[in-house]
Amino acid sequence: MQVTRALALGGLAHRELGCSNFTARVIGTGSRATYLESCTGEILWLSPPGSVLHRRCVVVPLLNSERWKEGDVCHSDGDTLCGGRSDAVCWSGADVWEAAPPGTASVTPEESAAALAGGLSALSLRHAPRGLAQLAFGVAPGERRRAGAEMGLMEGWSARASGRVMDVVRALRARDAAGLLLAGSALVGLGEGLTPSGDDFLGGLLFGLRLREYADCDETWIDWDVVRDWVADASTLTSRISHAILSDLAAGYGPEPLHALARETLMGGSREVVAEHAARVIWIGNTSGWDLLAGFSVASVNGAASAQCLEVATSGVCGSLARFPRVGRTRIPAGGFYGNGS
Repeated sequence: MQVTRALALGGLAHRELGCSNFTARVIGTGSRATYLESCTGEILWLSPPGSVLHRRCVVVPLLNSERWKEGDVCHSDGDTLCGGRSDAVCWSGADVWEAAPPGTASVTPEESAAALAGGLSALSLRHAPRGLAQLAFGVAPGERRRAGAEMGLMEGWSARASGRVMDVVRALRARDAAGLLLAGSALVGLGEGLTPSGDDFLGGLLFGLRLREYADCDETWIDWDVVRDWVADASTLTSRISHAILSDLAAGYGPEPLHALARETLMGGSREVVAEHAARVIWIGNTSGWDLLAGFSVASVNGAASAQCLEVATSGVCGSLARFPRVGRTRIPAGGFYGNGS
């Protein structure tokens, strides 16, 4: 048996794998990850060094994906996960990652939103938005050129999505929790890949609102028990993998770069530092990072407490965060959460 030592794993993965009699089935494999579903229904994944840290992720060097086939059953034996084809992963001594609590915001919601908008302005000078971020941040003429042509995508997708996203924005501004979830239901499962763009956008948005409440930013208009039930009901509208990630985001658990970005904006970080964290988010998957960033940004700006915040935070390059212009029939790349679309 070939045993590979994990480098790091998320807290949820550590707890699940450490349970006695843990068993799981491989439900998907790709170039960047092998996905498992445990007997209790939890989704975990094995991914190579350089992967984004997440509570469900196990970072494994030299993982031979050819030995982990869909349908294979694996089980844990003490501190080792044994696969069905003579491969095993030992997590003893591996770093365990847990997202740090966001802490109380050290600036006002207006200042936090302005810090985020400043970072996004700097980011947009270096990277052309993709996915739903094209709706949120705008795209300079000609910048959409190869996004659709090279990646085999859906036509008319964003034309349908833009109206639905605008409904979400209206509900946010009105602090209408029921309207927000109703509008969000039309986005669940919309798009291609392991995690459709609609799921990533909604996840980023709910994550942003949840973190704002944790940081005492007056977001108590949302009943998170209702949100939890809504997310549970949405399980039939998307894939198991995407639903697990959406559930985490709605509960305030996201990938490590998104947590870092949230902490920096809550502290009113500088334009350059916020842009650096946002750049780490957009490299998640093909478009998943951009979609997460778009949802998080919409929550941070349109969920802010005052109309003055909208005027201040959305000036300049990121002005479209407040208005969401309808764009043409842009195609949306079909990317998975960890670049596992192929």
